[in-house]
Amino acid sequence: MMPDPDGLRGKARRLMDGDSRKHIDIKRHRARFILCAGIVILFAMFLLSISVGPTGVQNPVEALMNLWSAISKGGEGLTPEELAVYSSRLPRTVAAIGVGVGLAVAGSAYQAVIRNPLVDPYIMGVSSGAGTMAVAVIAFDFTFVGLFSPHSIYLTAASAIVGGLVAFGTTMLLAQRAGGTTNSYVLSGVVVGLVFSAVQTVMIVFSGAGISSALMWLFGSFASISLVEAFSVLIPALV
Repeated sequence: MMPDPDGLRGKARRLMDGDSRKHIDIKRHRARFILCAGIVILFAMFLLSISVGPTGVQNPVEALMNLWSAISKGGEGLTPEELAVYSSRLPRTVAAIGVGVGLAVAGSAYQAVIRNPLVDPYIMGVSSGAGTMAVAVIAFDFTFVGLFSPHSIYLTAASAIVGGLVAFGTTMLLAQRAGGTTNSYVLSGVVVGLVFSAVQTVMIVFSGAGISSALMWLFGSFASISLVEAFSVLIPALV
Protein backbone atom coordinates (compact mmCIF):
# COMPACT_ATOMS: atom_id res chain seq x y z
CA MET A 1 0.00 0.00 0.00
CA MET A 2 1.39 3.39 -1.04
CA PRO A 3 2.03 5.93 1.76
CA ASP A 4 -0.13 8.99 1.96
CA PRO A 5 1.80 11.91 0.36
CA ASP A 6 -0.09 14.47 2.47
CA GLY A 7 0.94 12.59 5.59
CA LEU A 8 4.56 12.57 4.48
CA ARG A 9 4.43 16.28 3.69
CA GLY A 10 2.90 16.97 7.06
CA LYS A 11 5.58 15.03 8.89
CA ALA A 12 8.31 16.78 6.92
CA ARG A 13 6.76 20.17 7.68
CA ARG A 14 6.55 19.40 11.40
CA LEU A 15 10.16 18.23 11.36
CA MET A 16 11.27 21.49 9.76
CA ASP A 17 8.90 23.96 11.48
CA GLY A 18 7.95 22.29 14.76
CA ASP A 19 4.47 22.33 16.26
CA SER A 20 4.27 26.05 17.06
CA ARG A 21 2.46 28.42 14.71
CA LYS A 22 4.33 31.53 15.86
CA HIS A 23 6.57 32.94 13.16
CA ILE A 24 9.56 33.47 15.46
CA ASP A 25 9.27 29.95 16.89
CA ILE A 26 9.17 28.49 13.37
CA LYS A 27 12.30 30.44 12.41
CA ARG A 28 14.14 29.29 15.53
CA HIS A 29 13.13 25.67 14.99
CA ARG A 30 14.26 25.81 11.36
CA ALA A 31 17.60 27.34 12.40
CA ARG A 32 18.19 24.56 14.94
CA PHE A 33 17.16 21.89 12.45
CA ILE A 34 19.41 23.27 9.70
CA LEU A 35 22.31 23.65 12.13
CA CYS A 36 22.02 20.05 13.36
CA ALA A 37 21.57 18.68 9.85
CA GLY A 38 24.53 20.75 8.63
CA ILE A 39 26.80 19.43 11.38
CA VAL A 40 25.85 15.85 10.57
CA ILE A 41 26.42 16.35 6.84
CA LEU A 42 29.71 18.17 7.50
CA PHE A 43 31.00 15.31 9.65
CA ALA A 44 29.93 12.79 6.99
CA MET A 45 31.76 14.75 4.30
CA PHE A 46 34.82 15.03 6.54
CA LEU A 47 34.89 11.24 6.90
CA LEU A 48 34.42 10.78 3.16
CA SER A 49 37.20 13.25 2.35
CA ILE A 50 39.80 11.60 4.58
CA SER A 51 38.74 8.11 3.50
CA VAL A 52 38.82 8.47 -0.29
CA GLY A 53 41.76 9.66 -2.38
CA PRO A 54 43.94 8.85 -5.38
CA THR A 55 46.20 6.65 -3.25
CA GLY A 56 43.36 4.35 -2.25
CA VAL A 57 40.17 4.00 -0.24
CA GLN A 58 40.05 3.37 3.52
CA ASN A 59 36.94 2.65 5.50
CA PRO A 60 35.95 5.60 7.74
CA VAL A 61 36.90 3.86 11.00
CA GLU A 62 40.31 2.94 9.62
CA ALA A 63 40.81 6.49 8.32
CA LEU A 64 39.97 7.99 11.73
CA MET A 65 42.31 5.55 13.46
CA ASN A 66 45.11 6.41 11.03
CA LEU A 67 44.48 10.11 11.57
CA TRP A 68 44.57 9.76 15.35
CA SER A 69 47.72 7.63 15.15
CA ALA A 70 49.43 10.22 12.91
CA ILE A 71 48.51 13.06 15.27
CA SER A 72 49.76 11.12 18.29
CA LYS A 73 53.08 10.56 16.49
CA GLY A 74 53.38 14.27 15.78
CA GLY A 75 53.44 13.64 12.05
CA GLU A 76 56.74 11.73 12.22
CA GLY A 77 57.49 8.13 11.22
CA LEU A 78 54.12 7.57 9.59
CA THR A 79 52.95 4.54 7.66
CA PRO A 80 51.82 5.11 4.04
CA GLU A 81 48.17 4.98 5.13
CA GLU A 82 48.74 7.48 7.94
CA LEU A 83 50.73 9.72 5.63
CA ALA A 84 47.94 9.76 3.05
CA VAL A 85 45.34 10.78 5.62
CA TYR A 86 47.42 13.22 7.66
CA SER A 87 49.62 14.96 5.10
CA SER A 88 47.45 14.88 1.99
CA ARG A 89 43.74 14.52 2.73
CA LEU A 90 43.45 16.33 6.09
CA PRO A 91 44.89 19.70 4.92
CA ARG A 92 42.65 19.74 1.85
CA THR A 93 39.60 18.83 3.90
CA VAL A 94 40.27 21.47 6.56
CA ALA A 95 40.90 24.11 3.88
CA ALA A 96 37.70 23.21 2.01
CA ILE A 97 35.67 23.49 5.23
CA GLY A 98 37.26 26.86 5.99
CA VAL A 99 36.53 28.21 2.52
CA GLY A 100 32.94 26.96 2.70
CA VAL A 101 32.42 28.62 6.07
CA GLY A 102 33.98 31.85 4.79
CA LEU A 103 31.81 31.98 1.69
CA ALA A 104 28.65 31.31 3.72
CA VAL A 105 29.47 34.03 6.26
CA ALA A 106 30.46 36.52 3.56
CA GLY A 107 27.29 35.89 1.56
CA SER A 108 25.08 36.23 4.64
CA ALA A 109 26.82 39.45 5.69
CA TYR A 110 26.47 41.03 2.24
CA GLN A 111 22.81 40.06 2.00
CA ALA A 112 22.06 41.43 5.47
CA VAL A 113 23.81 44.76 4.85
CA ILE A 114 22.54 45.36 1.33
CA ARG A 115 19.19 43.60 1.84
CA ASN A 116 19.28 41.68 -1.40
CA PRO A 117 19.21 37.85 -1.48
CA LEU A 118 21.15 37.80 -4.78
CA VAL A 119 24.22 39.53 -3.38
CA ASP A 120 27.41 37.52 -2.84
CA PRO A 121 31.18 38.16 -3.12
CA TYR A 122 31.08 37.43 -6.85
CA ILE A 123 28.27 39.85 -7.67
CA MET A 124 29.85 42.56 -5.49
CA GLY A 125 33.13 42.30 -7.42
CA VAL A 126 35.07 41.20 -4.34
CA SER A 127 36.14 37.86 -5.81
CA SER A 128 37.46 39.52 -8.96
CA GLY A 129 39.39 42.09 -6.94
CA ALA A 130 40.88 39.40 -4.73
CA GLY A 131 41.80 37.27 -7.74
CA THR A 132 43.50 40.18 -9.49
CA MET A 133 45.80 40.88 -6.55
CA ALA A 134 46.50 37.17 -6.07
CA VAL A 135 47.54 36.84 -9.72
CA ALA A 136 49.83 39.85 -9.28
CA VAL A 137 51.58 38.05 -6.43
CA ILE A 138 51.69 34.57 -7.92
CA ALA A 139 52.64 35.46 -11.48
CA PHE A 140 54.62 38.68 -11.00
CA ASP A 141 56.10 38.29 -7.48
CA PHE A 142 54.45 41.45 -6.16
CA THR A 143 55.56 41.90 -2.51
CA PHE A 144 53.91 45.19 -1.46
CA VAL A 145 57.18 47.12 -1.94
CA GLY A 146 59.16 44.61 0.13
CA LEU A 147 56.68 44.41 3.01
CA PHE A 148 56.53 40.61 2.62
CA SER A 149 59.19 38.14 1.61
CA PRO A 150 58.65 36.77 -1.94
CA HIS A 151 57.75 33.26 -0.72
CA SER A 152 55.74 34.10 2.41
CA ILE A 153 52.73 31.81 2.91
CA TYR A 154 50.69 34.85 3.93
CA LEU A 155 51.54 37.01 0.92
CA THR A 156 48.93 35.66 -1.49
CA ALA A 157 46.21 35.67 1.17
CA ALA A 158 47.04 39.21 2.33
CA SER A 159 47.10 40.44 -1.26
CA ALA A 160 43.75 38.82 -2.01
CA ILE A 161 42.23 40.47 1.08
CA VAL A 162 43.54 43.88 0.00
CA GLY A 163 42.20 43.38 -3.52
CA GLY A 164 38.80 42.32 -2.19
CA LEU A 165 38.60 45.34 0.11
CA VAL A 166 39.53 47.72 -2.72
CA ALA A 167 36.88 46.20 -4.97
CA PHE A 168 34.24 46.29 -2.21
CA GLY A 169 35.05 49.91 -1.34
CA THR A 170 34.82 50.90 -4.99
CA THR A 171 31.48 49.14 -5.33
CA MET A 172 30.06 50.85 -2.24
CA LEU A 173 31.28 54.26 -3.42
CA LEU A 174 29.75 53.86 -6.88
CA ALA A 175 26.50 52.56 -5.41
CA GLN A 176 26.20 55.50 -3.02
CA ARG A 177 26.83 57.93 -5.87
CA ALA A 178 24.14 56.15 -7.89
CA GLY A 179 21.50 56.61 -5.20
CA GLY A 180 22.25 53.87 -2.68
CA THR A 181 19.39 51.62 -3.76
CA THR A 182 19.53 47.85 -3.66
CA ASN A 183 19.77 47.66 -7.44
CA SER A 184 22.59 50.21 -7.55
CA TYR A 185 24.72 48.01 -5.26
CA VAL A 186 24.21 45.01 -7.52
CA LEU A 187 24.87 46.91 -10.75
CA SER A 188 27.92 48.66 -9.28
CA GLY A 189 29.29 45.30 -8.15
CA VAL A 190 28.85 43.85 -11.61
CA VAL A 191 30.68 46.80 -13.20
CA VAL A 192 33.55 46.67 -10.69
CA GLY A 193 33.80 42.90 -11.08
CA LEU A 194 34.03 43.21 -14.87
CA VAL A 195 36.79 45.81 -14.62
CA PHE A 196 38.88 43.69 -12.25
CA SER A 197 38.22 40.58 -14.35
CA ALA A 198 39.51 42.40 -17.44
CA VAL A 199 42.68 43.44 -15.60
CA GLN A 200 43.08 39.91 -14.31
CA THR A 201 42.77 38.47 -17.82
CA VAL A 202 45.44 40.82 -19.18
CA MET A 203 47.77 39.88 -16.33
CA ILE A 204 47.26 36.17 -17.00
CA VAL A 205 48.04 36.65 -20.70
CA PHE A 206 51.41 38.21 -19.82
CA SER A 207 52.18 36.01 -16.81
CA GLY A 208 54.43 33.63 -18.78
CA ALA A 209 55.60 30.66 -16.70
CA GLY A 210 53.46 31.73 -13.77
CA ILE A 211 50.21 31.14 -15.61
CA SER A 212 49.79 27.57 -14.34
CA SER A 213 50.11 28.51 -10.65
CA ALA A 214 47.84 31.54 -11.11
CA LEU A 215 45.12 29.50 -12.79
CA MET A 216 45.33 26.76 -10.17
CA TRP A 217 44.78 29.38 -7.46
CA LEU A 218 41.85 30.95 -9.33
CA PHE A 219 40.29 27.53 -9.86
CA GLY A 220 40.40 26.97 -6.10
CA SER A 221 42.82 24.06 -6.05
CA PHE A 222 43.95 22.73 -2.66
CA ALA A 223 46.45 20.33 -4.20
CA SER A 224 49.57 21.79 -2.60
CA ILE A 225 48.13 23.29 0.59
CA SER A 226 49.80 22.50 3.90
CA LEU A 227 48.15 21.93 7.27
CA VAL A 228 49.43 25.29 8.57
CA GLU A 229 47.94 27.09 5.57
CA ALA A 230 44.68 25.15 5.93
CA PHE A 231 44.23 26.25 9.54
CA SER A 232 45.16 29.80 8.58
CA VAL A 233 42.03 29.67 6.42
CA LEU A 234 39.75 27.83 8.84
CA ILE A 235 40.44 29.75 12.06
CA PRO A 236 39.70 33.27 10.70
CA ALA A 237 36.59 31.94 8.97
CA LEU A 238 35.30 30.46 12.24
CA VAL A 239 36.10 33.67 14.13
